[in-house]
Amino acid sequence: MYLKRNELLRRLAQMAVTLFGVTLLTFGLTYISPGDPVEMLLEVGDTIVPKETIEATRHQLGLDQPFYMQYIRWLGGLAHGDMGLSYSAKMPVAERLLQ
Repeated sequence: MYLKRNELLRRLAQMAVTLFGVTLLTFGLTYISPGDPVEMLLEVGDTIVPKETIEATRHQLGLDQPFYMQYIRWLGGLAHGDMGLSYSAKMPVAERLLQ
C-alpha cells in the first residue's frame, strides 16, 4: 500500500519535529547535568589546572557561548557526522559508541 504524497509529507514533518525535540531534550539534559565538562576533560589525577587554562579551553570548545549557540553548533556538527566530544571518556562520541 502506497502512501499518498500529502501523507508522506505529513509523516516526514512529524519525524523532523520529533527528531528536533529529542535532540533538544538530549542536548539540554547534558547542558544542565552537574559538573564542569572542561574540568572533566582536563582532569588528570590530582593535578591542579590553572584557571586561565580552564577558561581558554572553555572558549576553545565554545562552552562560553549561550545555550542556543552551542546547540546550533552541535546540530551543524551532527549534520556532518560529528557528534562531539565525550568529556568523561576524553574521546569523540562516535568513537565511544563504536566501542
